[in-house]
Amino acid sequence: MRFMLSNIGALIGALGFAGLIAIIGKAFLSMTKLTIKFQSLGFALDKITKGNLAEYKRSIEFLMELNDKFGAKLSTTADRWLKFRAAARATNLSLKDTMQIFKSVTKASAVLGLSTDELKGVYLALEQMLSKGKVTTEELRRQLGERLPGAMDIMAKAVGVSVSQLDKMLKKGEVLSAEALPKFAKALEEAYGIESLEKVENLATGVGKMSGAWDRFVFTVS
Repeated sequence: MRFMLSNIGALIGALGFAGLIAIIGKAFLSMTKLTIKFQSLGFALDKITKGNLAEYKRSIEFLMELNDKFGAKLSTTADRWLKFRAAARATNLSLKDTMQIFKSVTKASAVLGLSTDELKGVYLALEQMLSKGKVTTEELRRQLGERLPGAMDIMAKAVGVSVSQLDKMLKKGEVLSAEALPKFAKALEEAYGIESLEKVENLATGVGKMSGAWDRFVFTVS
């Protein structure tokens, strides 16, 4: 206790009382905003899972796992997961396949050291494919390919055709997302040589885990 009090005294001495109050105020404001966001996300997740408690809990565990293993920020992945799962549900894609797709691109993004905004772009591209029910050139070559190098070649291998054949199929709307994306997820890990990689440790994931620790704390107590 004496040691703790001396540390607090030293902190006040270094920052000044006003400075310390400002830091506490910012932390409280951040916590309040995140609490509101997580409560809203929790409500939305409950609606998407249609009251299925097992799926609700599995989704929470899954999002925590993505932060722990790949440094994906919880407040970002939770928001995108909701939209991704809703789009996947409309195509009758299983929870297992949906999670595998989401996990594979998160892992690949972590290996590449993508920023949070770039990762959101990856999720959005896949979500749009699911929403449309088909893979399009816009999402695959431009949105996904700009963030995950070789996406076009990987998709061609996943569906068992050449790149030129894939291009023609995309233009005709023949590549159904619910069928192609699970194969793409597997082919992506093979192409990047990360099939057996369980955890990614680099500067980007380290930063993500540090910022994610605050998110996890707020989520746990909210």
